[in-house]
Amino acid sequence: MWGSARRSVPISTFLKRHRLQQYTAFSLLAHVSNSWSESSSDEHDTIPVPYNADKVDVIGMLKCMSGNPRNALSFFRQLKRSGFRHDIWTYAAMVRILCEKRLDRQLDALLSELLRKDEVDFEVPDLVEVLASKIRKEGVSSLLLAFDVLVKGYVTLGMFEEAMQMVFQTTRSYGIAPRVFSCNFVMSRLVEEDKAGTAMAFYQQLRGIGLKPNDYTYTIVIKALCKMGCLEEAFCILQEMEGSKVKPNPFAYSTYIEGLCSHGIVGFAYTLLQEWGAAGKPICLFSYSCVVRGLCHEMKLEAAEALLIVMEEKGMVLDAHTYGSLITAYCKSGNLLKATSLHSDMLKKGIKTNCVIAGSLLKSLCQKNRIQEALKLFHEFKRSCVYLDQAVYSIVIDGLFKTGKVDVAIELVSEMESKGMVLDIVTYTTMMEGYFIQGNTVAALRVFKVMEANGIVPDLATCNVLARGFCRNGFVTEATDLLDYMEAQGIKTNHVTHNMIIEGLFIRGKVKEAEAYFEKLEDKSLDNYAAMVDGYCEADCARKAYELFIKMSTNQHLVRKTYFKLLTSICLEADAEKALKLLETLWANNLELTNAVYGKLLSILCRAGDMKIARLVFESILAAKGESVVDRFTYTIMIRGYCAIKCLEEARVLFNDMRERGLKPDLITYTVLIHGNCKMGNMDDALSLLHEMVDQGLKPDNVTYTALLAGFCSRGDVVKALDLLNEMELNGIQPDERTHMVVKDGVLKARNIRFKK
Repeated sequence: MWGSARRSVPISTFLKRHRLQQYTAFSLLAHVSNSWSESSSDEHDTIPVPYNADKVDVIGMLKCMSGNPRNALSFFRQLKRSGFRHDIWTYAAMVRILCEKRLDRQLDALLSELLRKDEVDFEVPDLVEVLASKIRKEGVSSLLLAFDVLVKGYVTLGMFEEAMQMVFQTTRSYGIAPRVFSCNFVMSRLVEEDKAGTAMAFYQQLRGIGLKPNDYTYTIVIKALCKMGCLEEAFCILQEMEGSKVKPNPFAYSTYIEGLCSHGIVGFAYTLLQEWGAAGKPICLFSYSCVVRGLCHEMKLEAAEALLIVMEEKGMVLDAHTYGSLITAYCKSGNLLKATSLHSDMLKKGIKTNCVIAGSLLKSLCQKNRIQEALKLFHEFKRSCVYLDQAVYSIVIDGLFKTGKVDVAIELVSEMESKGMVLDIVTYTTMMEGYFIQGNTVAALRVFKVMEANGIVPDLATCNVLARGFCRNGFVTEATDLLDYMEAQGIKTNHVTHNMIIEGLFIRGKVKEAEAYFEKLEDKSLDNYAAMVDGYCEADCARKAYELFIKMSTNQHLVRKTYFKLLTSICLEADAEKALKLLETLWANNLELTNAVYGKLLSILCRAGDMKIARLVFESILAAKGESVVDRFTYTIMIRGYCAIKCLEEARVLFNDMRERGLKPDLITYTVLIHGNCKMGNMDDALSLLHEMVDQGLKPDNVTYTALLAGFCSRGDVVKALDLLNEMELNGIQPDERTHMVVKDGVLKARNIRFKK
């Protein structure tokens, strides 16, 4: 309203608009005339800014404009722009006008100037004193709005101490009860800024000076306590809330549920959800979604899916985020069939797929090498206008590279660029790894150069991909030179980088070079030792692997990472002494081996043909671990080993020993022993075992019958073989290709015998 000539208005218009009292107008005009230029002489000229106006006149003008606060504020600001310095009294007058009209936004902007100390000569607490005196004298409750705005302004500027001091100052010094709105605002922002402890201390002080919390206050306190991990205290607050006159809102319940789930106490959250739901408490969609996410995080997917059904039964409108938690979890568990089924259900209900769900499904398909299906689904998402970010594109590009579809992958890269997506380090690294997998080191390096040219600095993950790629493609020297480059770029190598080079040297058969590189490492990690043990095993240096393993065998981490490959290598060399020593080392480290591991060990020894070593290891395992480890599966492996070397007596002894220990032979055990007898021509014993098996309630399968057929055919007894074939078909067992081949060979063999006779 007031300002330079280009922003000013004619005097008559100004007076008419504001209907000023005559004495006020004359007073103002007297001040104006002192700075009025000679050229401004008629009533249509504009009024220049009154530079020499005093605070009394300004306060008087503001009072006259109180009926139109926006114009009053405009007048106030133009005075300031003209050079007039407002003091505490003019600010107090302006604040009072804005408070009376409840103009929060304008008041917030005005007081923000004070908090930033923008050209004022007084402190904010002094203004608070003036406003408080007005409240005490006149009882102007509207001025309390100013205190709320000041507190909010302090918090917005991150001045929490000043905000809390403002609350306590207005309460203790001026007798004004703490305003719950201001208190809630301070506490909420403190919790958001991870200052939950400060929020709780503030809350306790507020209760001490008479704050009456509302439902939102209680909810903030519950959130603060949950963030602090004080879940029992948070539950007590919820109970206190229920016992008071303050009715809990849905957010109070959902805040506590979220707190439980974030601390991994999903089971209790699930129980509470059921109890509260049955009691008719206001449980919202967010509470159920939190528990669904928690159950998915713990991979309790059946429970999560059951809860999803409950949500639908309660009439809750499910969204993509709730479905997405379960779909993503099923993808991680490897159950892609279930994930796609849920996705289809979601689409049928009109819920649109989001980027996270799309990425999970595509990643799962690519991990299962179903890249063609992934590409088809990717294009379906695009046709459905689902937003796909760079991460999703990178997933598909990675899958295409790994399956050799380089041209299609490059097309997607071009598509990304055409859509304005700036290729990031993840995409570039994905491309490099893809080219390395294809053996195209030149193309991988070309991508690296483009990345550098575009100003993207490689990180450790990128350099590790380069190291792995160089080594696997035979460029070991380049891989070691890469370390100098990384150091120049300020990238600190880790055990992964070193392991890539160690692995690459071993793959290329450069055992001595790998040893030299390992020795040069200053800070050798356990993973580096593990890489050496694995490398020795790959290079058929089981003795060196064993020696290094025994040297480091006191460390359980190394033992767990390397024992299986080392055990396999030693067994392949049929070194019983080392195998037993290794087993003792594993047991000494309290490593609980699975039955499958013991079975693998014995299988390797049996295939090597030295059943003495296999039996020695078997007896050692039995003595050390007992029948809990030496199960039916383990016995069957040993029986097969003896049958393979035609030692049926030993096989029969183990078979009987197995039954004496209460281990019931299964179909596979019987079939192995039947096959062994057939190979030795003991057909009566073989048939006896068949009848025994049937008596035990076990139904012979195709493999069992084929073993018997082979036995009869091998001795030229085609009649019995054909009778057995008929019996097999009567029992509903259809002969396969191998069965027919056995019978055909048997018939031809019988004809040859007759012809010779």
